[in-house]
Amino acid sequence: MSATEQVKLQEITIGNSDFKDVIDSGTLFVDKTAHLADLAKKKKVFFVRPRRLGKSMMLSMLKELFTHGAKNNRYFNGLAVQSLWADPNCYPVISVSLYEKFNSDTFEQDLCSAFRMAFNRAGFAKALTVEPQLTDVSLLLDLLFNFIKDTSFVLLIDEWDFPLSANLDNFEAYEKNRKVLCKLFAWIRDIENLRFCLVTGIGRYEGTAFISGQDFVDISMQHDFADIVGYTEDEVRKYFTPHIKVAANLLECSEDELLGKLKQQYDGFCFDDNASISVYCTWSINKFFQQVVDNPNQKPKFLPFWMESANAPKAIRSYLVSHNVDLSFLDKLKNTGIEITQSDFDQPSSFEQINFSALMVQTGYLSIKSVVTPNEHSTYSRGYRCDFPNDEVEAVYANVFLHYITKRWGKGNEWFKESAQKLHDSMYRQDMPAVVHWINVFLTAIPYDGWSGAKEVIFRTFICWCLLFSYTPDQIREEIFNFKGRSDVEFEFNNKFYVIELKRLPPKGSKNAVLKLADEAQEQIKDRKYGHNLATWQQARIKDRYGLIFVIAADTRQVCYWRRIELDTNKVLGADLVEALPEPKAEKVESKTAEKTELVATEESKAAEQIEGGADSKSVELNSVSQIAQQIAATQDDTGQQETPLDISFQIVIDMASEYKSDNLIKIDHTKLVSRMMLLYDKLKKKRTEFSLASLSPMVRAVIRDAITEDDKNAVKVDFEYLTEQLVLNLSDVIKASLKHRAK
Repeated sequence: MSATEQVKLQEITIGNSDFKDVIDSGTLFVDKTAHLADLAKKKKVFFVRPRRLGKSMMLSMLKELFTHGAKNNRYFNGLAVQSLWADPNCYPVISVSLYEKFNSDTFEQDLCSAFRMAFNRAGFAKALTVEPQLTDVSLLLDLLFNFIKDTSFVLLIDEWDFPLSANLDNFEAYEKNRKVLCKLFAWIRDIENLRFCLVTGIGRYEGTAFISGQDFVDISMQHDFADIVGYTEDEVRKYFTPHIKVAANLLECSEDELLGKLKQQYDGFCFDDNASISVYCTWSINKFFQQVVDNPNQKPKFLPFWMESANAPKAIRSYLVSHNVDLSFLDKLKNTGIEITQSDFDQPSSFEQINFSALMVQTGYLSIKSVVTPNEHSTYSRGYRCDFPNDEVEAVYANVFLHYITKRWGKGNEWFKESAQKLHDSMYRQDMPAVVHWINVFLTAIPYDGWSGAKEVIFRTFICWCLLFSYTPDQIREEIFNFKGRSDVEFEFNNKFYVIELKRLPPKGSKNAVLKLADEAQEQIKDRKYGHNLATWQQARIKDRYGLIFVIAADTRQVCYWRRIELDTNKVLGADLVEALPEPKAEKVESKTAEKTELVATEESKAAEQIEGGADSKSVELNSVSQIAQQIAATQDDTGQQETPLDISFQIVIDMASEYKSDNLIKIDHTKLVSRMMLLYDKLKKKRTEFSLASLSPMVRAVIRDAITEDDKNAVKVDFEYLTEQLVLNLSDVIKASLKHRAK
């Protein structure tokens, strides 16, 4: 008799955030309603949490409470809120979700439609007939307000920031949606008969007439509401008791061991100014235990459920497309975590000046681990150390980040997925030559400039992440200490245990040097007893244990030698030198016409004649480039057209960088770079605001990366960092000069 035949496991709701449907279906429901009575005492509330923690379910419960009350409402029988809810009145509830509404061409029209439907659901059927063709949300809301102007009402807005978060790679779309949201929140600001308003989302963005200047109470980091969504450990133990028993039996482990694994995989989301309360991802816990219900005789798997849910990484993906984050950030994150202050977390962001670390926390990729600079007088200046909340989220971020840093090779997701699957299959077969090959495939996919500023330890982290997003290990750990030392990497896969020890071969290292490093690594594994500090129950379950030695060549940034040993006997099971893979060629770009190239050269000559003293353009100093920038601004007419082409100054900077002496050169298509810089300037010019060098740098870096090429026809060799610095200064001068000219 199976474990599930002995007890009837309760079904678990997956993907349904309708509170009444969940209660009617009789599926498992975790009672988190005790907080709702306190929440309802406030008037306007703002609440930030990552997706898939339960915000939409909370809103659904609030809708039912305000619509029908709690006292004689069968849906709240036996729930904590029934005895706590104090409001005797009922209200019309206008509930709108902005999830998946991000297309700037249709956003305002979609918003109008959503509010018509929301008023209809609240009991105002005539709302559907109010100016059906009207697509101006301000005018429509003024008309709809006539239905509720004489009564108190409740307004619930879910995923308020999705129209912005989904467009962090598209300034024009972001701006169009921001202006529409301004209309919405300006309307909310003027309403006097609101009984209660709750706005939820993931991030904070300025320029929407929201958050600042209104009487919203932000409860996102308040200790009293830290577990209002998400499951606490006590709740998992209480509500999933029978599921835990069955899952532990199927996995052949104790219940405590199972709970420890669940904690490591799905717990760790902390939004508490005291850093004392963390919660599990509700979606992931539900999905894990539903496996036991659906397949009572199969072992449940610790899968990355959060990533599989729709758009979990949407905001980070869109941000990375247009902003520069290199491997040095990954290096810092993996070794010490990052620090942010409460003000970093609370401060609204603009499109140009987004605090990436704060965005990572708001979206759930990072979580608060501890308070590092407590302030007894003000939480606003309190500092927090942040790191990945759990293994699941780290795997999600590994997938997203590695897509980002390899994106410019233009091979798409299919190459990425195929390579990950090949790595997984090779590891399953214990085919070490193939394993090393696919690791090297990923290593060569990182652009040269991506390694800038990264430490050697990044190889260890990157290989761990290669294994993570290929779903190879159930658990992967770095720098595991025992009483004699610490191993680089340890993980379990397919009931086998592995220790990885990495060594770096200096430039121009010989074959003898490679073998010497491998021998040192093997002795290190043996003498320091890496992999021998497993728990007793793990050692009893895992019979096959291996050491993997990888030597990485500094010249190629690839594994150049591997060795596999039996961990208990130190016996060599296989070894080989590895020939370096060629770096993949970047995506080809279309060359400009000869006429365009000739035109640029002609305009450069004209510019050189205009420069003081008639100096050759290739010897022009940056202050002369600034003079060109001012000339460009001074010759603009009222339509913004330029008599002196802006690309002259950009071309001169590229020429300067091509003569800059450095050993760290990359090839760029100078024509493409100039045209992309022109497009960037046009976008910035429309904003009519001055930018700091810090905010311009990531934009310029992204433009340069896009122009890296193997096409020698239009290529020049430049130093990446020097070119970035000079283009940023040049662009800043052009913008400042343009603003000054407008002011005159």
